[in-house]
Amino acid sequence: MIATVALRSTAITSLTTTYLGESGRYASAALVYDTRWIALCGLLMLLSYATRNRWVWGCLQWLSGGVIALAVLDLYIFQTTWQRLSWDGVITFGGEWSAAVDLFVKNLHKPDVLACSALLGVALLLLLAEPVVLWRLPPLKSPRRVYVALGSPALLALAVAPTPWLESRALGTIKPLAVDVLTYQWAYSTPPAVDAATKAAFIERYAALHPAAQPQCPAGWSRQGHVVLVIMESLSSHHSLRVAGLHDWTPKIDEIFAPGWTFKNFYANGFRTDLGLAAILTGVEPVAGDATGSSIYLNAPGAKALPARLRHHGYSTHFISGSSLFFLDIDQWLPGIGFEHLHGPQPAPGETKQNYAFQVWPDQQTYDATLKIMQQTPAPGLFVVNTMSSHMPYQHQETLERGEQAAMAYADQAFADFYRQLERQGFFRQGGLLVLTGDHRSMTPISAEERDRYGASAPARVPLFVLAENLPPLSVSLITTPLQQADLPASLEYWAGSSACLQWRQRNIFALSVEQPQRCIVHMRGDNQRYLNIFCGERMVEVEMSAQGAQATTDQQQPPGLSEALDDLIARRLGMQLH
Repeated sequence: MIATVALRSTAITSLTTTYLGESGRYASAALVYDTRWIALCGLLMLLSYATRNRWVWGCLQWLSGGVIALAVLDLYIFQTTWQRLSWDGVITFGGEWSAAVDLFVKNLHKPDVLACSALLGVALLLLLAEPVVLWRLPPLKSPRRVYVALGSPALLALAVAPTPWLESRALGTIKPLAVDVLTYQWAYSTPPAVDAATKAAFIERYAALHPAAQPQCPAGWSRQGHVVLVIMESLSSHHSLRVAGLHDWTPKIDEIFAPGWTFKNFYANGFRTDLGLAAILTGVEPVAGDATGSSIYLNAPGAKALPARLRHHGYSTHFISGSSLFFLDIDQWLPGIGFEHLHGPQPAPGETKQNYAFQVWPDQQTYDATLKIMQQTPAPGLFVVNTMSSHMPYQHQETLERGEQAAMAYADQAFADFYRQLERQGFFRQGGLLVLTGDHRSMTPISAEERDRYGASAPARVPLFVLAENLPPLSVSLITTPLQQADLPASLEYWAGSSACLQWRQRNIFALSVEQPQRCIVHMRGDNQRYLNIFCGERMVEVEMSAQGAQATTDQQQPPGLSEALDDLIARRLGMQLH
């Protein structure tokens, strides 16, 4: 167990040194957090010596060994995929043993993975040997109840003691990397149902709220050219020197969009891929505890979704995925919102809904497939391209160099090659529109510089790039207008079609000069889905979704737009919809 904790500290030191230029406080924080593992293991072993019953003793010893095995397995998963152990991960990826073994073999030559594998082998060997040892032991001696009485309270306190100073602020978008299964399950639980009294009171107000939130439907630009929307996995504001001024990891993308529009104040509505796709494609911010349940994108309003909007104006609609169409059930819910054609890697033999994660295309192959589809599709067409090469575990697809910067270098080059091919095909001369954004901020620690740059909104920051011929220049004040992923469906319809209807909480990126009242932007958090971060202008308000609906956790004066955002959240949790 001590060796496991030491290896974890080494791994975290390497990761935080790479991203943050410092490591001491993060490694020490993880070591303190890991005392829960050590204390739980020691507590089970100590309790086993409080009994003469051979079977009780054996079960407690076996459980102690199981804790060690779980800790080592968690460390191994972190070292190979940079992710945490979780029950849904076991269910999701557990069926694809061949791909998991292949990933294991590819990483086995690395000293840290080799050492962890040896530890895991020892832990599993001890678990298997436990029954044999149990049968061959001599009769148990008198239990040492004094030692148990003295040691158990201390170990129990270590195992369950709260560590508020180790919350997400210490490591940015990820909590300390040692997994406490109970903490994980609690943090990802959904909010409680809205109680009857809150529901009755809200329904009384709903009749007045609903007419006040009618959509606005201005005339559109009717460009009728191809629309290519690239959703690059984990593309973040901090990757782009042009956007955030921090890292220069996407220099080719920055250069490509220099003549176009670069929106520097753009927000992701969620923290993972499915939530980003839900917001970008449906125009509805995903929220846990919605009346539709956890898979809220399955029940998104199809008529207001991006592909349905553009089909209304004569567009054919295509979704090109770098991952299997089984990923996130996109083969189920995308046709329901208007996609006529889905393209992606063919499922591997025996592949099922529960083991889809390893069948992916490199970005270059995804873009090549897109170009081929576009050549066979008469204008106008919508092509939504969802890439995967910049997904964790970060690795350059050609050089196999590990690291986020290496993965983004490959994604940057692949996109640049795609752009050049579009130019050669006359995409822009024929009235095409190219849009690039990310599905969510990368799941990596937030540096001090990024937090200084963006404050509390750092976990929500992704870039938005737009390029087409004859785009009018935008002033600095418009380029920095707060925008969100859910603004894209109505905006792209406005560009392509004769008209577009915008909900009260949406903005049109092509008509930012039109003065509108302040609205608030909702970001679904990854550390605890009972809470949302809502950004209203320069202010961030934490909102709790509880049995009383949705309310701010602070008593400070509410900024403009917050009350409307809270009403909308309550309506959606009750299965209503404010237009």
